[in-house]
Amino acid sequence: NPKETWTHWRETSMVTAFAIQNDFIWAGGSTGLVKWDILEDTQQRFTEADGLAGNYITCLLNDNDGRLWVGTTQGLSRLDGDNWTSWTKNDVLAGDGFTCIHVDNSGNVWIGTTGGVTRFNGSEWSSWFESDGLAGGDVSTIFSDFSDCVWIGFSSGDVSKISGSDLTTWNTNSL
Repeated sequence: NPKETWTHWRETSMVTAFAIQNDFIWAGGSTGLVKWDILEDTQQRFTEADGLAGNYITCLLNDNDGRLWVGTTQGLSRLDGDNWTSWTKNDVLAGDGFTCIHVDNSGNVWIGTTGGVTRFNGSEWSSWFESDGLAGGDVSTIFSDFSDCVWIGFSSGDVSKISGSDLTTWNTNSL
């Protein structure tokens, strides 16, 4: 039996999200984002000063094009190569408190917020809110199935499904 070897990195803040991209591990926390090169055993920290929308990271996602999406409590950021781009509710998003990010089978990026859900199809942004028929505003999770339906869970326990242009909602009070 080979002996297991554990490697420890110590982050100075609470770790809230992970993503893996090639030979890098990304860890988000309450004081920014850390990129660990697992081959070179080096770390690099990113904060608002580097282009992040905020320092408190809530969720991370690598999309199909190799870009890193970073949800924060103050906005959404995307790292494309060495370039950061950031957006807030004032730009195109359903809210500023980001709770989850998901990429569907078609490559669309879905962003859950405390105000609703936003989809980026590569060139255009679309948002849905409770006033559009979503079960609520505080999105807790997003998932897509093999039929390209996008399922959205809310902190209330309710669920919405977007299938093409159809929106269906299930309320836990009606179960």
